[in-house]
Formats: sequence, C-alpha cells, structure tokens
Amino acid sequence: MRQLLSFLISILLLVLIGCQSQELKLTVTYGATIDSEQTPVAIKMEDMRKHGIREADAWAPFVDGQLLPHQYDDTDGDGKADELFFLLDFKAQESQTITFKPKSATESFEVRTHLQLGEKTANGIIPQKSALRLNTYNNKETQAQYQFEGIGWENDKVAFRNYLDLRNGMDIFGKTTSDMVLDRVGREGDASYHELQEWGMDILKVGSSLGAGSLAFWYQDSLIRMTGEESDCRILFEGPLRSRFQLNFQHVALGDQSVNITHNVTIVAGSYSYEGELTISPATEASVVVGLVDLHNLPAQFMASSSNHCLYTYGLQSENKDSLGMAVIVPSQGYQSYIDTDSISQTIPNSYGILGPSQDVRYRFYAGWEAASKAFDNEQAFQDYLKKEAMLWNQPLTLVWGE
Repeated sequence: MRQLLSFLISILLLVLIGCQSQELKLTVTYGATIDSEQTPVAIKMEDMRKHGIREADAWAPFVDGQLLPHQYDDTDGDGKADELFFLLDFKAQESQTITFKPKSATESFEVRTHLQLGEKTANGIIPQKSALRLNTYNNKETQAQYQFEGIGWENDKVAFRNYLDLRNGMDIFGKTTSDMVLDRVGREGDASYHELQEWGMDILKVGSSLGAGSLAFWYQDSLIRMTGEESDCRILFEGPLRSRFQLNFQHVALGDQSVNITHNVTIVAGSYSYEGELTISPATEASVVVGLVDLHNLPAQFMASSSNHCLYTYGLQSENKDSLGMAVIVPSQGYQSYIDTDSISQTIPNSYGILGPSQDVRYRFYAGWEAASKAFDNEQAFQDYLKKEAMLWNQPLTLVWGE
C-alpha cells in the first residue's frame, strides 16, 4: 500500500512538473507616466523562440487567467509568422505578467480591423490580395475598375481609402458603428457613400490636395506628388486587431535620380488613426511631406512634445457639414518644419504638410469626426486627445522573460 502511495505521489509530481513546463511567463513594463488603453504590444517570434515558443500560433497569451485576443502576423510575406500582436490596458508605469500556454482549441476573436480591395467585374465585386495602380488621373476610370476607387482600411472607430491611380490620394470614411462595413460600401445600386448612411459616410473632399495623409517630396524647392506609373498595392496581413497593406512605387523620378518607394500602412483596433511607414531607396536628398487637406481656410495648429510633433486642423470641414479634426503626428527626430502648399505649389494646393526626413519616415494620421464621438465635438477636446496620443506614441515597453 505504501509503495502504491509513493508511486501515485511520484506520478502526480511528474504531472505537476510537466504542467509547469507548459507555461512561460513574460513581464511587460509600460514606461509612460500616464495611463494608456489598448496599447499595442508586438513581440518578435525570433525573441519568443529563444525562450521556448518555437511554433507560432501554438501558444496563447493570458493575463490574470483571461485569454488575450491576439494574432500571429507574417510581416515580411515569406509565409511564416514574424510577430505576436495583442493589446493591453496599462496604468502609468505599470508592469503586467503575460502567461503563455499551449493552445487547446482554435480561438475566435471579435474582428476589429479589416482591409477591402475590391475589383469590379461582370460577376460583381471580387476581393483581391493585390492590384495595379492605374495610369490615370481620371477618377471615372478608377471608379469603373475598383470598389470606392481603390483599397480601404478600417477599424472599429474610423475608415480610410487610397485612390489607386496617379492621384494617390487618401480619403476618410467617418463611421458611426463599430461594425466592419467596407465590404458593402460602394456597391452598384446602393446609396452613395457621399450621403450619410446608417454606418457613416465619406466625410472628406480631397480634390487635388494631399488629403488624409497623402505624401509628396520637397525637392529642389518644388513639391512633387508621391506617385508613379509603375505602382501596385498588396495586402500583407489582416487580423482582428491589426491589418497592414503595402503601396509600392518603382522608378520614381526625382530630377536625375530614380528611387523606389515602399509605403506600409497599418491600422490597429481602437484608434482614430492609421500609421504610415516609408522606405526609399537609394537614399535621396528630398524631404518627405505628409499632408492634410485644407479646403475651408482653417488655421493650422502646431504642437510639440519631447518625442513627437503634431500638426492639426479643426472646424466645420466634413462633407456632413459638421466638425472634423484632422492631424498628422511625426517623431520629433527628423522633423524640419510645416508648410502651406498654397504658397509653393499650383499642382498640389489646399494643403498643409509636415516636412520630415528622407529616410525612415513614420507618421500617424488622425480623423476625429464629431458624429463618431462626442469627444470630438469641440476643438479643445480634440486637442487634448492629440496631446495624449503624442505623449503615448512610441513609448517604450520593456519585456522580461521569466520562469
């Protein structure tokens, strides 16, 4: 009997040790001095493999016993996961412990981001993973080819689109719902998205301006729209919390130089913004301009923090004839100045822009529509929101693995 009891105890200890080995701990420390909700956390698979998580999508993160919505993303298009991504709420300078456990079943999370690249065919709108930019400035040709003239991206707060032609414009769909709606926007026979629908509407007139974060070069005292005949659009990945696509431009002429441009656009759940990241090769002396439209003669407002700079406008500038705030936030490093294009360009008028570096360009574009949130029904509230965002963006997260 005693031998049997010893045997059972030994088996139990082995089981407990086995269970312990099936858990890994990670402490995430948030460095900012203010609270932050829905903070993005991206962990490189390379780092995870060093600590025992070798197979992507086989392990799930938990906090206080609760499963975290998460996704594994292939960021470089090689068919293998490169990052684990999730969102966490933090108090100021708080540390949280993430427990990784092997997955016991396939999880399903609320979809809070979405990409839509629809091509119009005789059989209706067909979603695509990639598409060519049309060699035209005529929006009627683009309307005939693509759903809402190009690719759209959305989260549970706001939506945007890029015109897949030589205009390379960025536009805003204001949303009054947290549902994903872009798959049903701009279909033949439906009501126009230029009119208020139950989900929202197109709230921005772009014209020939730099729209909602469109890009240009400042080169030899001239403003040159960032576009090109050899250009395409590719969806990189799509997930419930984060989605990303890529705009590629080949052989763009800058004087006697030819450059290639990669523009990655990412949208994350819970934010009234998207993030752009630009790579240009070979190196160029041109500065990159990130723009926002000004068709209503609203003054540009500028704010600076220790880590980020912000340019914004606010006022009655939505197509719904109500208040809309728009902003560009860029890292302080590399910032040069901001400009009003009316005084320097006839081909790109009605725009403000932030001049940044020629390499490693990163920015966020924000759209705060009063119909989407009461937090944007006055300028002070929008300004307060931007100040907090400027303080939080790029705040360091410290990751410490433990047993």
